[in-house]
Amino acid sequence: MIANHRADPWTSYTFKDILIEEDWIEFWSTFTMPDNDNMAGIYIELIDTPGQVWFDHFRLYEGKYIEEDLGAKKAKAVDSKNKLAYTWGKVKSVR
Repeated sequence: MIANHRADPWTSYTFKDILIEEDWIEFWSTFTMPDNDNMAGIYIELIDTPGQVWFDHFRLYEGKYIEEDLGAKKAKAVDSKNKLAYTWGKVKSVR
């Protein structure tokens, strides 16, 4: 995961390696950037990741990190069948 300014001088605010595993894991990164950067971007790059990867409850906010009790929320399994990526994959494989 990278957060940076999306133009010259390409200032990097944070970089974090995230290891994706089978179970859900919470990740966070705290960084400081100028409040006048209207071209900031956050990038997630998936390298050598086989299969499907899901992101849930992605937040970006100003202030100090506050840990949430995500266990208090009911887990919701995601079924890819009949979702856009699944359907598009089926259409492409028919061609």
